[in-house]
Amino acid sequence: MKKTIQLSISEINQLLGLLRVNEIGGFYFGDKKKYWSTNENIKSALIGGVEEKDMELKRKKLKFNKKK
Repeated sequence: MKKTIQLSISEINQLLGLLRVNEIGGFYFGDKKKYWSTNENIKSALIGGVEEKDMELKRKKLKFNKKK
């Protein structure tokens, strides 16, 4: 079941930053493959409706994907 929530640009930026920290550090919980797949889905959902000018981490910089 998917739920729709509303987040401010600041909240989206904060969540994207946390996702980035996990990716850079290689931190994950549970099944590694599923975790990183879910991570990508969350990231896509968060940046989908945000204009590039409002993002602290630009889309180009979000392509770090350092899965360990």
